[in-house]
Amino acid sequence: MRTIEIIIDISSPGDIEQLALQTIDPYLQRSNFASLQCLAFFTMFSELEILQNWVRECFPACFQRGIVHLRKTPPRPWRG
Repeated sequence: MRTIEIIIDISSPGDIEQLALQTIDPYLQRSNFASLQCLAFFTMFSELEILQNWVRECFPACFQRGIVHLRKTPPRPWRG
């Protein structure tokens, strides 16, 4: 797996603190995720700074690895 995409679609940017995803970060550091190159967060609100601060708190190891990408636009459609 090279890419994981997470869409943050909440009505108020302040509500992002309710998403307690800190337990995922250590899991993504396991050897079976060594090939992970991109952890992309897509947001529907415009305050990227709030999202960036939240990602730093919840995914510090991924942020330090340089694989975190923040975007305002929705991801491309999935084609199965």
